[in-house]
Amino acid sequence: MNQVPLKTTYVDRPEVQEVFANHVRMVMVSDGVVHLELCTTHVDDLQPPEVPTGKMYPTVRVAMPVSAAAMLHAHLTQHLTELEKQGMVKREGPQSSGEPKH
Repeated sequence: MNQVPLKTTYVDRPEVQEVFANHVRMVMVSDGVVHLELCTTHVDDLQPPEVPTGKMYPTVRVAMPVSAAAMLHAHLTQHLTELEKQGMVKREGPQSSGEPKH
């Protein structure tokens, strides 16, 4: 069975909030859906000589089909490759442990 491609028109919704995140806390795939949890880190008041502490707050949880995650991957790869060429980012290899870097 051949599917006819869907022709869509983009309609902006200015009321949709923009969300800032400086940490990806969780990525999980379940039943063909990719779940992401993005967070923002807030640093507590510094108390020298104590080690700095902070709290991580979730800012958004996103769920998308694997096909949309693949599109996101392609877009991010393209942009990160260009930023790397410009010297603005340096890619790190895969992490050896399951713990995210902070």
